[in-house]
Amino acid sequence: MKAILCAAAGLAMLALSVPVTAQPAGAGGPTQAQIAQAHTLFDQMDAACSAGSTKRSCGVLVYSPEDCATARKKDGHVRQVYATNATTHMVRFQQNNTGVANQRPIALLQPFGIIDRDGKTTRFVDPVFVSWDEYQKGKRDVETCGQKTHLEVKDFDLEPMLQKFLKANP
Repeated sequence: MKAILCAAAGLAMLALSVPVTAQPAGAGGPTQAQIAQAHTLFDQMDAACSAGSTKRSCGVLVYSPEDCATARKKDGHVRQVYATNATTHMVRFQQNNTGVANQRPIALLQPFGIIDRDGKTTRFVDPVFVSWDEYQKGKRDVETCGQKTHLEVKDFDLEPMLQKFLKANP
């Protein structure tokens, strides 16, 4: 019995010593087209978000349902973008309802699912970035599934708790 426990502990230590890398689902990583798309998206966001803000998001990403034909909800899903860092090529953005993530722009291109009240999942893809400046100049709609997702000021407003967090953690 002791030998089995020692062997299991040894395997566990070996597993901990091997580097782990996160790869998107598929054939071993992003394609050149996805990398180019991530760079383009970052450039759009960086122009509007390099200074950041603690009062309002610098922009939003509007995602479309992956399968428009079967999606129960055809409206886009909105995620706030808070800041970019050109030196590290990182984006700070909304994760879930109140979370904040700081990741490379390729992470923003990955599909994600939202479970509705009935337990059905809708997957969202293909983000479109709209900056606060574009919104102020009149861009109020983004097309998703052949219809328009209407943006409002509240889509850019930050909750007081999030304002405090972003101010304390620039």
